[in-house]
Formats: sequence, structure tokens, C-alpha cells
Amino acid sequence: MGYINKNKKREYQRVWVANRREAFFCDKTCKHCGDNEDLQLHHLDPSKKESHSIWGWSKKRQLIEIAKCIVLCRGCHMKVHGKRLGRTCGKVSTYKYGCRCEKCTIAGAVHNKERRLKHKEKMDSVEDK
Repeated sequence: MGYINKNKKREYQRVWVANRREAFFCDKTCKHCGDNEDLQLHHLDPSKKESHSIWGWSKKRQLIEIAKCIVLCRGCHMKVHGKRLGRTCGKVSTYKYGCRCEKCTIAGAVHNKERRLKHKEKMDSVEDK
């Protein structure tokens, strides 16, 4: 018999899918940098991608989709997609997209510092009035 409470069913499914995903990545590392944190699947040929939501599929269907992919950490995955979209590192837009290389991290930090300074100046001018 299924769940009567839809929220309990959704929570069970969410946990079940998360556990399947975690079990797959537990012994994997990033193909580019060797990191084992925040791993993702990267489709080598996006035109052959069936879906990104594979963890609830049957094991057989899941393995067919995984065979089209390599394992990358989030940072390397973002760099690959950034290059594919023509983004270059060291820009705020690339940092916002998710690249965390040294150049993009510095650009993001500088941008955030400038934003905070502008906000502080704005708030100071409001208080003076």
C-alpha cells in the first residue's frame, strides 16, 4: 500500500534518490582534478543526453545514461560548460555561473566588495538626510 500523506511520500522519494546518487559517487573522483567533493556527471556529447534526472530510473537504464558521461567536480564541470559557452575566466559573470578558479574567485570577491561599499555609501547618505 502506498503513502496516504503526499508529503511523506515526497520526502521518502527525495531521500531514496539522494542515497542512490551518493552510493554511486562514494568511490569516484573528478576526472580532471582528482577531487572527490561535490561530484557531478558531465555528458560528453550533449546531443545524446536523455535527461539529467537519472537517479530514480531503473539500474539498467541508469547505467546506459552514465556510460555517456564522465565524473567531474562542480568546479571543473562549470569550467567545461563555461568554455563551451565561450566564457573566459576572470570575469564576474563566469564566477556567477559557478567557476571557482582563482581568477574568477578574485573577480567575484572584488565585485562583492564593491557592491558592499556602494550599499554602505547609500545607507550612509540615507542616514544623513
